[in-house]
Amino acid sequence: MTAVSEQTETDLADLVHDHQTNVWRYLRFLGATSADADDLVQETFLAISHSSFQQRSEHETAAYLRTVARNQLL
Repeated sequence: MTAVSEQTETDLADLVHDHQTNVWRYLRFLGATSADADDLVQETFLAISHSSFQQRSEHETAAYLRTVARNQLL
């Protein structure tokens, strides 16, 4: 593994750690079952990992993650 990919993995792990619970709660608020919310959270972060997402402010990041999660639910 290169240093770049290790840094990317660390960034993604930090992103998941910081936002996973809030994304899950948002999906439940939208009507997803508990099991579906679990799966959709994984799909949300998987989609982020395959995109050119760049983290900005905490508020912008949370809003973007909610948008991706909502699109996964739809």
